[in-house]
Amino acid sequence: KRQWGWWGVMDKYFEYDLRAPENAAKPFNGKCSGGSVYFREGPGKSHKAIGIVRKGEEILALPAEDGWCEAATVINGRIVKGFISSKYVKADATDTTSTRAYPATCSGQGVNIRTGRSTKHSSIGNLNRGDLLIAMPREAGWCNAAAVIEGHIAVGYVYCLYVKSR
Repeated sequence: KRQWGWWGVMDKYFEYDLRAPENAAKPFNGKCSGGSVYFREGPGKSHKAIGIVRKGEEILALPAEDGWCEAATVINGRIVKGFISSKYVKADATDTTSTRAYPATCSGQGVNIRTGRSTKHSSIGNLNRGDLLIAMPREAGWCNAAAVIEGHIAVGYVYCLYVKSR
């Protein structure tokens, strides 16, 4: 009985580029620079307001597109995702006093961000060492957090062992 020794002849040469694209959106920690700014469901004034972000409150944002940043911030004591006008987002500035949210990084590799506070909850995606987060103080060993997963803001819970404040 004869075994297969090869699968065929490759008659074309392919180049694979596995690097991230040069224009990949890089998230950043920042704060609201406006007095009271609407945080919206979509990019634009026509979208419904989720709540108001006040001056100095912590934001995790993606670079602006058409004047709007996809972002996460604290509204009514919980981290939510939405959009904010880019003119009110100041990068690399932190003031955690009003919302208790703080800028952080992931300290592990392949860490799950989950829909709830236990491993029984499903994973939204994975975080790697150094990924930026904003997080709330821990509750029962888990932090409500926001991170960027596959180029978009995701909000969920991360086991606190893997959340390192910056």
